[in-house]
Amino acid sequence: PAPGAPSPAPATRAYPIRVSAPPGAPAWVARGLYGGAINDAQISPDYPADHTLFLRGNSADSYRSTDQGANWSRLLVDTTRLGEGLNTLRLSPVYSQNSTAPDASTIFVSSGPLGVWRSTNHGNSFAASNTGLPGLTTENGPGESALAISPAFVSDRTLWVGAYNVNTLTLYKSINAGGNWTAVATFPAAPTTAILQIVPSPAFAADRTLFLIIIGECYRSADAGSTWAKLFPPPTDGGFKSYH
Repeated sequence: PAPGAPSPAPATRAYPIRVSAPPGAPAWVARGLYGGAINDAQISPDYPADHTLFLRGNSADSYRSTDQGANWSRLLVDTTRLGEGLNTLRLSPVYSQNSTAPDASTIFVSSGPLGVWRSTNHGNSFAASNTGLPGLTTENGPGESALAISPAFVSDRTLWVGAYNVNTLTLYKSINAGGNWTAVATFPAAPTTAILQIVPSPAFAADRTLFLIIIGECYRSADAGSTWAKLFPPPTDGGFKSYH
């Protein structure tokens, strides 16, 4: 360009960008809730018919959708202690939003501060089921309280829940749908240790097998939780947190 004249703009060229999913990849659609923490999702065993799922967050409530997640209803557990968090939400193995039968309407939740609570009306209301439980966590405990329901719940009425107290982890068992609880096993524990997950075998009614995940350790029982064997050493990354 001539002295003092502005430099010409650099030549530019537009390139279209096209983004496409690989062939056969599923499409994802956002479904509220929006904001806050979601720690767990439970799908109704009758989902193809009732389209129902539940979400659990950090406070003493959960959410239910009966239209595949398009709309949600808030379900309160203990209305006097809404600031306390839930650790586990589990549905009866025969749960169905379309049925009013007691077992098909049953939900259990557990919380370190609140204990175990049961609903027999699809989560519309809950009542405490803590007889025999001294408390699932001490004030300085980790607050974890994993809960599991037997796959044969309709016939055996069995549940398990984990509790922490004074450097000891205790596994409690109920054989009357949460009516009362009995300690069946204890494990040594540091203050930051917790029972993270209790997993019964799908064939529990026949094989009586149960798995237990403690931070850094995994155990198996072949007698419904009375005795336990450690499976293998913890991995080097800090331990197990889930078992499927």
